[in-house]
Amino acid sequence: MPSELNRLIQDVFLAPESRMEHISDFDAVCENDRLDKDDERPRPFAAADGWREASVKIQLEAHSIYHRLLLDVIKAACCGSPSKVFHWIPFKLFHHPKPRTGPSVPPPPEWLYGDAYTADALLAENGKIQMKAREDREPGDGPEMEYVPVPLMFAPDSTHSTNFGSASLWPIYLCLSKYMRVCPTSFSAHHLTYIPPLLPNIQSAYEAAYREPASAAMLRFCKCELMQAIWLLLLDDESVKAYIHGVFIGCGDGIVRRIFPRTLTYAADYPEKCLLTCTKFLARCPCTDCRVSKDKVYLMGSKSGMQTRATQRQKDNEHLRHNIVTARRNIFQFGTPPGGILGAASSTPIRSTFSTCLAQFVFDIYYMPMLDLLQEFELGVWKATAIHLVQILFAARGRCVQEMDSHYSKVPTFGRNTNHRFGANDTDFKKLVACDYEDLLQCATPIFEGLLSPHSDAIITAACTALVAGMFRDFFRTLRASTSLLYFEQQYLL
Repeated sequence: MPSELNRLIQDVFLAPESRMEHISDFDAVCENDRLDKDDERPRPFAAADGWREASVKIQLEAHSIYHRLLLDVIKAACCGSPSKVFHWIPFKLFHHPKPRTGPSVPPPPEWLYGDAYTADALLAENGKIQMKAREDREPGDGPEMEYVPVPLMFAPDSTHSTNFGSASLWPIYLCLSKYMRVCPTSFSAHHLTYIPPLLPNIQSAYEAAYREPASAAMLRFCKCELMQAIWLLLLDDESVKAYIHGVFIGCGDGIVRRIFPRTLTYAADYPEKCLLTCTKFLARCPCTDCRVSKDKVYLMGSKSGMQTRATQRQKDNEHLRHNIVTARRNIFQFGTPPGGILGAASSTPIRSTFSTCLAQFVFDIYYMPMLDLLQEFELGVWKATAIHLVQILFAARGRCVQEMDSHYSKVPTFGRNTNHRFGANDTDFKKLVACDYEDLLQCATPIFEGLLSPHSDAIITAACTALVAGMFRDFFRTLRASTSLLYFEQQYLL
């Protein structure tokens, strides 16, 4: 880069202490060899940063992974400078609107939803922790010791790291604040581990052991087993002990508190949700949150569909755990398929690590996965819809696609990063990222207007309007009011 080249000239070659004899015998090959042999250079998984190497073994293979202990990461996050602005005690936030005209009775206050510290789930956990502080304090804790919950928000990010080849990374991040993690310079997203892929020779290892090739379902089973084994490594005994009794931490604001980690959310796309909750991929009940069957999926977004979703939620109860144990015994001891034991819940014969470690504390794994707007909506629902709309325009023949590209290219930018400049041929969907698809959707309703027949225009306009409304309902960056949520439900539930 020109700026770096300028720095090299000004700060190195033109420095007062610089001498030409310092580089008279410089050899790039020798210097590279010295760097390769230098054991003191910074490493990406340095032990000083808390990284540890461990081995994770499943039925057919063993993996060597680097990870950081969950409790160590929590301590580092609570002691860091970003924690100075944390809200340690959750609360309810209300807005008191003023009367619009005259001395009339003001409207009732509105309940506002924002970061984790105003969430219902964390408020409920804080109530339990404060009850423990009143009735069952830890030995040695004085009355002035604060008992506070710390919400753990996990965010994996599977990434293809090269333009060519199959090199990829699958890190898991831990965040304690929703708003601070969108600022890269805050360093509020902490690495936990990198999930390795299945070994390349797993097919040959499976065929050597069982004399038949592994099916796609079997590979998903092995991947799920690997995911649970890695989380069993992260949720060690010290982390579970801290979940029960808390841990002393000198926080970034100088106050020593007893911190109680509470697993709040896990933002992932649908395939990873299936791995986390041990749910079969696109099975009879495809949803990881409820037991709505495939023949009822068309009701999604309707009032009856929402009621069914609320009454038929997935539950991590003793009955499900007993069925998983029975299914595993049938498979691994008697060599028989599990049959319909797990069919009602579309579960796999694997128990989630979060269920194994935290179910005794009334923790339900099915409440943990949250909607990942980037993966499931922008790069999922809307991308598939946009491709389908473009295919409709191609089928209509004429200049429909060219006119749509022309419409998009004439849209000006808006705001600092609300709407970026469109290219001359965005319908190819080449090298587009999530924010590009978001911009395409924001402008889709007027763009498609007049490209097809009036009847088709009405259908496309209604679909794009519903998608935009759904996106903005979930994209409120600041706060969500209770009346706004109620309005969206009344307007857009069929």
